[in-house]
Amino acid sequence: ISDIETRQLSSSAVFGMLDTTKDAIWVALPSTSEASTPLTTLDSLSITGVQLSPAFSSSKIKYTGTTSNATSTITVKASDNKATIKITNTYDVIKGDKTDQKTVNISDGTITWATGKNLITITIVNTETNVTQRYYVTVTKK
Repeated sequence: ISDIETRQLSSSAVFGMLDTTKDAIWVALPSTSEASTPLTTLDSLSITGVQLSPAFSSSKIKYTGTTSNATSTITVKASDNKATIKITNTYDVIKGDKTDQKTVNISDGTITWATGKNLITITIVNTETNVTQRYYVTVTKK
């Protein structure tokens, strides 16, 4: 290797040149700022009366579980204490021969289960970067 050169050609990429035999090879790499943008994740997630499957891991975003409880309490903790967290529950409402979906905001952590499938969406927003991460839990109430 006779020479390695890097140049910032734009705010979004760094390009490197490797010159081995006077033939240039250019490689696009993510810029430092893009590579280091923090992703806020959950440190913990639990729902009373519901065993999550698979077991909670901050790197997994989809879970399932079952319950016979009328209500449960959901507890979440983000990896960034400045992050905002929004929790919703979406389920089907059957009216005669018509089925509608209803979405309810869970502001105090208490979830009232609808019979059947309930889709819990946990949205975490990093307040400094506005990067969003979502986790999904499908809970079936028997």
